[in-house]
Amino acid sequence: MSERPTGTVTFLFTDIEGSTRLWERFPEPMLAALARHDAFLRQAIETHDGYVFKTIGDAFCAAFPTAPDALAAAIDAQRALAADEGPPTTDRRSSEATLAAVSGPPSAVTLRVRMALHTGIAESRDADYFGPTLNRVARLLAAGHGGQVLLSQTAYDLVRDLLPDGVSARDMGEHRLRDLTRPEHIYQLVLPHLPADFPPLKTLDSHPHNLPVQPTPLIGREAETQQVASLLQRADARLVTLTGAGGVGKTRLALQVAAESLDPFRDGCYFVPLTTENPSLVVSTIAQAIGVREQAGQPLLDTLKGWLQGKHVLLTLDNFEQVVEAAPLVWDLLAAAPGLKVLVTSRIPLHLRSEFEFPVPPLALPPRAEGGIGSKEYGLLTTDERLRRTDYAVRITQYESVRLFIDRARAVKPDFEVTNDNAPAVAEICQRLDGLPLAIELAAARVRLLAPSAMLTRLSQPLKFLTGGPRDLPARQQTLRNAIAWSYHLLTPTEQRLFDRLAVFAGGCTLEAVEAVCTDEPEGRGQKSEGRPAASSPPTAYGLPPSDVLDGVESLVVKSLLQAKEGGDGEPRFAMLPTLAEYGLERLAESGEADTWRARHAAYYLALAEDIEPRLQGPRPAVWLSRLELEHDNLRAALRYSVATGQVEAGLRLAGALRWFWLFHGHLTEGWAWLDQVLRQPGAEASPALGKALAAAGTVAFAQGDYASATALYEQALAHYRESGDKNGMARALHSLGSQLFGRGDYQQAQTLLQESASLCRELGDMAEMVNVLNTLGEIARSLGDDQTAETYYQASLALSKQANNTAALPWLFHNLGHVALHKGDHRTAEANFRQGLAVAEELEFHLVSVACVAGLAAVYGVRGDMIRGARLLGAAKALMEADHSRFDPPDQAEFDRNLALARAQLDEAAFTAAWAEGQGLTLDQAVAYALEDPGSTSH
Repeated sequence: MSERPTGTVTFLFTDIEGSTRLWERFPEPMLAALARHDAFLRQAIETHDGYVFKTIGDAFCAAFPTAPDALAAAIDAQRALAADEGPPTTDRRSSEATLAAVSGPPSAVTLRVRMALHTGIAESRDADYFGPTLNRVARLLAAGHGGQVLLSQTAYDLVRDLLPDGVSARDMGEHRLRDLTRPEHIYQLVLPHLPADFPPLKTLDSHPHNLPVQPTPLIGREAETQQVASLLQRADARLVTLTGAGGVGKTRLALQVAAESLDPFRDGCYFVPLTTENPSLVVSTIAQAIGVREQAGQPLLDTLKGWLQGKHVLLTLDNFEQVVEAAPLVWDLLAAAPGLKVLVTSRIPLHLRSEFEFPVPPLALPPRAEGGIGSKEYGLLTTDERLRRTDYAVRITQYESVRLFIDRARAVKPDFEVTNDNAPAVAEICQRLDGLPLAIELAAARVRLLAPSAMLTRLSQPLKFLTGGPRDLPARQQTLRNAIAWSYHLLTPTEQRLFDRLAVFAGGCTLEAVEAVCTDEPEGRGQKSEGRPAASSPPTAYGLPPSDVLDGVESLVVKSLLQAKEGGDGEPRFAMLPTLAEYGLERLAESGEADTWRARHAAYYLALAEDIEPRLQGPRPAVWLSRLELEHDNLRAALRYSVATGQVEAGLRLAGALRWFWLFHGHLTEGWAWLDQVLRQPGAEASPALGKALAAAGTVAFAQGDYASATALYEQALAHYRESGDKNGMARALHSLGSQLFGRGDYQQAQTLLQESASLCRELGDMAEMVNVLNTLGEIARSLGDDQTAETYYQASLALSKQANNTAALPWLFHNLGHVALHKGDHRTAEANFRQGLAVAEELEFHLVSVACVAGLAAVYGVRGDMIRGARLLGAAKALMEADHSRFDPPDQAEFDRNLALARAQLDEAAFTAAWAEGQGLTLDQAVAYALEDPGSTSH
C-alpha cells in the first residue's frame, strides 16, 4: 500500500530464529536464502495491503489496516517459506520480480521464521511508529520459536471468526512478557501441513525466576542491554558489576538484562535486593530470594552452595555498595558452583579476581538549541525559522533522555507533546540533569503543573526541585538528594572533604588543579612551572594533606562520584556531574567553608590565565588556547566569584588576561558582558589593573564593530598607562587606539600613534607587539590603495613574526597578503595565501580569521568566474560574522562589498538569491570545507 495505516493498526513482526549462528556457519548460502526470505515476506505483505515501515537486519516490521489482512500475510509467508524451492537470488529489492526468476534445486539452508501479530493504537511519526503497542508486539515475537505464529488476545478477537478453512488457533494461556506490566493471553496459529508443536513459550513464566514486574517500560538502553547480556555469555565472565552514579539506572538495566537472559540460565534468574547494611546478612538475603531454607546442623552458606552446585543460575545482587565487605562471599559462591554467574549493581566495584566492570553511562543527550561561530549546531538553531525548518523537535526525540522525559511526562499529562516551541527547553532540561534517568523521571512528573520552559527556571537548584518520586520506590530513589546522600554517607571523612571541595570546579579539572586548590598544604607553593600557576596561601588545616589527593580522587572515581576523562593534552581530567556538585556546594555552605574554597579556586584560575596570556604570542598558541577552552567553565566561575564578592582587582586582571582568548575563539559577546561587569564595579577606577581591562574591552568592542566605544575605551586605557608610567601598557594602548582610529578613517592620526607605539616597542624590545603594529600599518596602506607599501609592512611583520615565534599573527598576515596579491592580479598567489591563512587559523581555532579567509577565497573564485561558489561563500561569511556580532576590519569590509557587488552583477537575481541563501545555512566547518574544496571535484 502507498500510505501508512494510522489510528488502530495491526502489526506483523517477523524474525529469523538463530540467524547469527547461521551467518557464522553458512555465510554464502545465507546470503542467497535471505534474499528469498525477503522476497517471500515482501510479496505476502504487499499482496495484503501491508506497509513495511522498518527492517532491522533480517527482521520485518509491517503495519496493516485490518487484522485479517495481517493474518493472511503471515499465513502466506509461512507457507511460502515452508515450500521454498529454487536457487537463491541476490536481488533483495523486489518481491514478485525476484520470485518469478526462481527455479532449480533447493537452497542450502532452511530458515525458520517466527511471527507475531498484535492490534492497537500507535503513534505515527517520521515514517515510523511508536508507543506501547509496538513494545507489546516486539515482546510477543521474542516469546516465539522459528516457524511459530503468535497472536495477542486483541488480534485473536478480531480474526477468530475469519480464520481460513483448515486454520485454527491454539490457546496458549496467559503469560508474562518481559518488560511489560500487564500479562498477555497468547494464541498460536495452527496451519495444515506445517509444524504445530514447539517448545514452551519463552516468557517469564517458562523459567524459574523472581524478577519483579516493572511498572514502566525501559526506554532506550538497547546497546547496554545487549553488551551486558553478551558479556554474561562469555565463559570467562562469571562476575559482571554494573557501576555508576546514583540515579543512572543500574538496577533497571540489571533487571532488563536478567529478563533477557532467562533462556541461557535454565535453572533460574534471581533478583536479590540488598536492603541490609549488615554484610553478615547477605547470605540469608540471597537464600531467602531463591527459596533456600536453612538446614539443621549445617551452616546456611554451605546449604546455599550445595543448592547452587550443578545448576545454571544467574544471581542479580542489587545495591552491593553498602555491603561491599561481603565481596569475598561472592567469590566463594562462584568457586563452589561452576554454573553460577553473578550480575551486581554497585556504586563501587567489588575488586574481586575476574570481575568485569561495566560503567553504566547516563542516557544519550540531544544537542542544545544554540549556535554561533564555531558551533557545529549553527545553521540549526539560530532562529525560530531555522529551528522549524530543520524540525528540531523530531530530531531530539531520537535521543534516549528525551524519549524517557516524554514517556514519563505522558504518564501524568497524556496529551504532552514535544513541539518546536518547547523542544529547546526539553533538550536543555535533559542536559542540565546530565542524562540521569532518576532526575529526568522526577522532572517529567512536574509537567502536570509546569511547562518545560517554566521548569527550566526552577532547575537552577535541581536538588530542591526534584522530589516527590513514587512511594513504592526505596527512599533513596524518591528524591535526587536522597540518591546522592546515600552515596555520600558511604564515603570516609577524608573522601567527603575532598568531594565537597571538588564541587567548586566547573566543567572538570586537572589533577594538579585539585592538588593546588583542594589540599591544606599545596605542593610547590609559591613556585611556577610551565603552564602551572602558583598556589595561593592555604587556609587553616582541614585534614586533607597533598598525599591524600591522588588516592582520594581515585576512590571517588571508583565510587562513581567523579568521572575521569582524557583531556586534550592526554592528561586526565576529572569532572563531577552538576547535580552532584550542587550537593557538595550545599555541604560546603553548611560547614561555613564555601568562601574559602571558592577563593582558592578563583585564585588558581586567575594565575593560570595570566600565565597563559603571554604564551599566546609564542610558538604554540593553539595549545594554550585549547587549554583555556577546556577550562572555560572554571574561568567563568572565577569571574562570577570575583564580581559577586567584590574582588575588583582580581576581576579586572582575569578579564584583561582573557582578551585574546575571547577574540580568537569567537566568544566576543560573552567577553564584552564580563568586561562590562568588572569595569562597573565600585573601586575599579582606582585599580592598577584598570588599564588592561579597558584595553581588553576596547579590543572586543572593535571586533564587534562598535568603533565609538572602542575609541573611548582605548583613550581611557592610554590615559591610565601614561599617568602610571607603564611603557608596556602605553605601547599596546597606542597600537590599539591607532587601530581604532584607522577603523574610523582617521588614517593620519592613526599612523602617528602607531609610529609612537613602534618606537616604544623598539625601546622595550617588545618584538611580539611590533609584529602587530607593522601589520596594522600595512592595513592602513592597503586602505589607501598603496599595495606596495602595504606588502612591505606585511612582509616585515611576517619575518619578525617568524623570528619571534609569534604564531598568532600568521593567519592574519597570510590573509592580508592574499588581498594584496589579488589586487595585483596574481590569483594563484592570492589563493595560496588565503588557503595558508585558513589552514593556520583552523589549526589555532581562530574562528574570526577563518571567516575572513573564507571571504577572501570567495573573491578568488569570483574573479575566476565561479560566481555561484563565490556567492555561497560570501553568504556564509556574512552569516557567520553576524552570528557572533562581529564585523570585518575596514579594508576587509571594502573588499567584501566589492566582491558582493561583482557577484550580484554577474548572476541573475534568482541564482544569486539561491546561492546566498545556501551559503547562509552553512556552519563554519561546512564553509571551510567548501572553500578548500577542489572546484572541479563537485557539481555545485
